[in-house]
Amino acid sequence: MLTSILKANDEEAIIQEPEIYLEQIEQADMGSLSKQSVLTGKDRDKKSLEKLRLEHLNEEERQRIERMCFDYQNVFCLPGDKISCTKAVIR
Repeated sequence: MLTSILKANDEEAIIQEPEIYLEQIEQADMGSLSKQSVLTGKDRDKKSLEKLRLEHLNEEERQRIERMCFDYQNVFCLPGDKISCTKAVIR
C-alpha cells in the first residue's frame, strides 16, 4: 500500500502503521449459484417498469424502452434477486 501525506506545517508528526488482519473465508460453490428472482411474469414486469424513469420520453420511445426491458429481463436485477458469479478469473 502506498500513501502520500501532505503536511502544512513543520511540526513533527508520528504516523502509526495500520494493523492488517486476514481472515479465511469459506469458498462458495460457484457451480450452484445462478441468478434467481423472487418475482416472475407480470409481477416482475410491473416492478421493472416502476424502476424506469420514462416521463421525459414520447409514447414511441417509452414503448420501445419498455419492450427492450421486457425482452432482456435476464440482464436486469431487482431487489431480492440472487446474483450469479463466475470462476472465470482466479487470482
